[in-house]
Amino acid sequence: MIVEGQDAEAVCGRLIALGYAEQNRIRMHGEEFESTSNPFADENGFAVQAISTRLREMKLLRIPLSGCANRCREWARFTSRRCMMG
Repeated sequence: MIVEGQDAEAVCGRLIALGYAEQNRIRMHGEEFESTSNPFADENGFAVQAISTRLREMKLLRIPLSGCANRCREWARFTSRRCMMG
């Protein structure tokens, strides 16, 4: 999936609001990471650069948008705002 321009910016902005922001802790795949970048679009979807807190290795974390869309819908219901992720 390639998303470009304003659509990618909108999704990245929503991902930041959902907690995938630089310097946040992210729990994914049973491991904890500290994000070293804000989300960005690439040829495979969306990702962040992060450091594993256990192994202290830099990794590229792919953000599963299906899970994000569910969280976005919950956030939209809670705040009465429109979800831009579907």
